[in-house]
Amino acid sequence: MPSVLDYITKQPLLPVVTITKNDSTTYTFNHFTSVFDFRVRRLQCTPPFDQVGGKFEIIFTSGDGTNSSTNTILNNINEGNEINIWIGKSNASKIKIFNGVIERTEINEPNKNYMDIKISGPDWGSDLLRSKIMNRSWIQTKNNDGTLNNTDNNVLLSQIFSDIITDNTTHATAEFAPDDHGMVYSSANVVVPQIRVPQFEANYEKFADKLKELVDIFGGTYYVDADKNFIVRDPTSTAADSGILLIDDYTDTTTWSSGKVGLIAPNSTYIRTLENHYRRIFGLGGQLREKDKTQQTDNTSNTLQTNWYAVKFRPTNNKDTMQIAVGVSKLGSPTNNLVVQLKEDLSSEPVGSTIRQWAIPPAEVASTIVWKYLDVNEEIRTDRDYWIVIPSVGNASNTYRWHRATGGSSLTGGTSTTGLASSWTVDTSNYRFAFEHYVSVPVLTIRSDFSTASQKHFHEEVVKRPDITDMQTLHIVLRDEFDKLNKKKEIFNGMIFAPDTLLQTGQTVKIKKSTSGYTFDASFVLSEIEYIFESTEEQGTGTLYYNIEATRYTTY
Repeated sequence: MPSVLDYITKQPLLPVVTITKNDSTTYTFNHFTSVFDFRVRRLQCTPPFDQVGGKFEIIFTSGDGTNSSTNTILNNINEGNEINIWIGKSNASKIKIFNGVIERTEINEPNKNYMDIKISGPDWGSDLLRSKIMNRSWIQTKNNDGTLNNTDNNVLLSQIFSDIITDNTTHATAEFAPDDHGMVYSSANVVVPQIRVPQFEANYEKFADKLKELVDIFGGTYYVDADKNFIVRDPTSTAADSGILLIDDYTDTTTWSSGKVGLIAPNSTYIRTLENHYRRIFGLGGQLREKDKTQQTDNTSNTLQTNWYAVKFRPTNNKDTMQIAVGVSKLGSPTNNLVVQLKEDLSSEPVGSTIRQWAIPPAEVASTIVWKYLDVNEEIRTDRDYWIVIPSVGNASNTYRWHRATGGSSLTGGTSTTGLASSWTVDTSNYRFAFEHYVSVPVLTIRSDFSTASQKHFHEEVVKRPDITDMQTLHIVLRDEFDKLNKKKEIFNGMIFAPDTLLQTGQTVKIKKSTSGYTFDASFVLSEIEYIFESTEEQGTGTLYYNIEATRYTTY
């Protein structure tokens, strides 16, 4: 019966490297096709993963090792040029794992007859996103009653990601979006929850910082792959299995797919940690609107061409006032704005200090009642009275109407021809005008594993998302956060005898240790991978091993 060793081709991985020249052609190093425009002496490369940018460092000399040929290379490449790296066991099976930018060039001369070149830098995608500036806002529209419009798809996470990468108006000068520089956006690579973000703003901030804020909303991660594809994914997901097995027992007779087995070398480490574990998390969003005092009955109305009108209320909720609203309509075609004031009470009249004043254009008022919602965002007290006041405007044919209830009691209103002190007629039966008063309360939700106080590691955390102002969205966010934070994180670090199928960040692999110290058999997600190739007189450029870090989240 065959062992897993029979599913591994016992030959080294080799790098293929191209360096873009100043004229856009390339220098190539490829053992498989015997193309040696330059010769790699050492290559170290870490592809990008989980919002962490990748990096590379290559030491090379010219194809024939002469100073003149090396100087020719130096004259034809420059900082800012791109470099591409493939890795494989054959030219046909090689996989592109890195696209970088030359940031630094170092020329070393051990003697006058020989020199080598060391170039290094970041991956192209993270370098671009860390360096470009955004200036844009996404604001969810509101319904006529002031509530959030939950059909506004312009503020969906997926749409915001698309706008950031593809819409040049997102750039600080509305000039070049990342895709104008070559980044590739596809909705298939950006799989995110259907969450609407009520308010998301970038005020001359880096693209990378704002993208991190977005993925943090749902516990995701982003990076740009070697083909310049923009990727957003869930780092805890293990759904897409690569079919690769990493195992420490080369005699194991498990039947497996040829080319998809790698061997774990000695000196690995395994970490189990509760550093991110919580029994309960509180989700604290932005401010939610809550109704405090209202009069919504509409039996009749008063026209505003002659008199000022007002309605008095006292808040019952000791919270900041978010909005007031008035029920109004227009008569004819007024040309002046409808003015609305929020005033403090003074001597039982609406003549105290003006807290806020608004001007509503005629075009925003219909001939039938409409509710106009006006932002306040001020603290008003439950031990004081306040007035909503609308001054007179227009003439008998072209003015506005403030709608009200007829009769009734327990609501005080008033009228005046001038709005000045001592000019107001105040009573509790004739001026029951239509108004609403809303206070702001923080959006709060809780996710828990319902542990008792005696259970271990009863840690709690607050997840603050001030840009989320509706309970449904915050609940989705907290659910996704809890899927990760309620678990124990396990990390495997080790050196792998390379399988024929190249390992890549984000892949799900099966790791099985059965013959060495700590044994386990589970699926992990690959995070960091480091490739190191060295060439000396005794050793070729290839390698049989590379370093990996893989993580998984388990129930605690």
